[in-house]
Amino acid sequence: MLLSAFKSGNYVGQVYGYTQTTVNDVITPVYAENPTAVRMQINTNLLGELVVYTSQKIQINSKIKSIVDRSNNQIYQNAVWQVTQTQPVLNSLGFTEGYKYRAKLIEVNI
Repeated sequence: MLLSAFKSGNYVGQVYGYTQTTVNDVITPVYAENPTAVRMQINTNLLGELVVYTSQKIQINSKIKSIVDRSNNQIYQNAVWQVTQTQPVLNSLGFTEGYKYRAKLIEVNI
């Protein structure tokens, strides 16, 4: 059981979902052009991955860009994160209170 202390959502990230298309028997993801703003709480782990806590569902392999804090300061400029893992966050009664995602850095322009 994980604690539910992440509910404040101090950060907002732009999440790009995708749909899959088949061209010549090859399945490729087509990412949305209009992102969804998602309130989140973020952290990092020892592997350098971004750990995201949110109450909204995010697709595996979605991209997260432009994470900003309450003062509208961008956390990691020009970084693109890809969601690699998901886990529900349960309360003491076993009900889902939110979701925990792990994302890896796939692109950055310095």
